[in-house]
Amino acid sequence: MVPGWVATYWMKHLNQIEISAKPLANFWMKTAYRVPAGMFPATLPFRSQAAGTTVPITEMVVNSLIADPLEGSEVERDGFQIQGVAWDRGSGIGRVEVSLDGGATWIDALLDRPLGPYAFRRFSLETDFLPRGRYRLASRATSNAGERQPESLRWNPGGYHNNAPRVITVTVT
Repeated sequence: MVPGWVATYWMKHLNQIEISAKPLANFWMKTAYRVPAGMFPATLPFRSQAAGTTVPITEMVVNSLIADPLEGSEVERDGFQIQGVAWDRGSGIGRVEVSLDGGATWIDALLDRPLGPYAFRRFSLETDFLPRGRYRLASRATSNAGERQPESLRWNPGGYHNNAPRVITVTVT
């Protein structure tokens, strides 16, 4: 495990260790675990593995998700709490915003204390009274380095680094 790097390279079953001066040329390293060059930020790029138009997946991108309430939940109209987590590649999370209308408007969430540069950072937002109806909740994080989740997916062939805000729908009863 490497703090701040995606889990793509994490070993599932280790049965031998090989030390090599040359990059691995297997399918996973040469073809599969790659993104278009320049598409995603990297503080410490893996230059020896770059191949012209693609680079290996390395550092995480800033991301967040709502853990409560769950998709399809019914919540009370006198107010409810939205909770989730945010993370990035090591600068820490400086801000999380929550939307009740699918991303049209955003409200600053309350952040729990930071637990370290690579740790999840919990956030929450207490709503006030809301009229009955369906609400589309989403969260977006901004790192201490100023990187913010994009408004939409940055398409790439492998679908890696999908950090666009995920919308969940709840019903206020």
